[in-house]
Amino acid sequence: MRIVRQRPIWLACLAVLALMFGVFIWMSPLGAAIPAEFNAAELAMMRLQTYAFALSGVTGLGTLVTAVAAARFAAEAARQSRRSADLAREAMISSERAWLHVDVQLAGPVVHLEDGGATVRVAIRMRNIGSSPAIAVHASAALVVDAAQAPVALRDFAARHRRPNELRGRMLLPQDSHERVVEVRVSAEEIAAAPRHPRWRPAVVGVATYQLIQDRSVRQTAFCHAVSRLGSGERRFQLTVDRPPPLELTQLDWANGGFAD
Repeated sequence: MRIVRQRPIWLACLAVLALMFGVFIWMSPLGAAIPAEFNAAELAMMRLQTYAFALSGVTGLGTLVTAVAAARFAAEAARQSRRSADLAREAMISSERAWLHVDVQLAGPVVHLEDGGATVRVAIRMRNIGSSPAIAVHASAALVVDAAQAPVALRDFAARHRRPNELRGRMLLPQDSHERVVEVRVSAEEIAAAPRHPRWRPAVVGVATYQLIQDRSVRQTAFCHAVSRLGSGERRFQLTVDRPPPLELTQLDWANGGFAD
């Protein structure tokens, strides 16, 4: 446990004590001129009383400062103790928690719609590879018109879907799996705005969102896959507007942006 040093505070307290003691001596009989005819016994008693009063005042102030410092050290010790307990609890949860592995496959070809938009179906397979059940499991996905912008779009998409969904979600036991087919689409305006129009390279982004059974915290496994064409040539990875490739010539490529927490 690390204790934060309070050296500047202690030095300031000692300086204040010294200043107060000096002012007290200056204002007390100890700092005043004593007449020659003054009784020696009375003078000795007065000085003893003054010293005793000064000592009691300094002792009381020192006790107060010590109590404040002890309270600060106790609060710091309690904070460090809570932090150690939280770390131990997080370590236990990490070793016993659920983890979702997500595999995404094409469930159909890219289809261009009559209104100029496009759609594609993907199969999202979620498997619990952890040691405890995952609850409220559900998957969401979207189609991004430009794969280069997919990591940024994925972060925003994941943030919007980071919430419990007990109505649509389900429970996955350890080593259990569940597959969901999702249709994702983009509009004609989005395709027209693609950087390489009339060629484009879309991407499927999405998240599997779930809760841990230990503390009900919301966790996610995010994925990002570019939709590309199989073949050869300089532009073999890009699609062409109004001429989508058949399913056997379409693939999902790994792309940056995926994460698991």
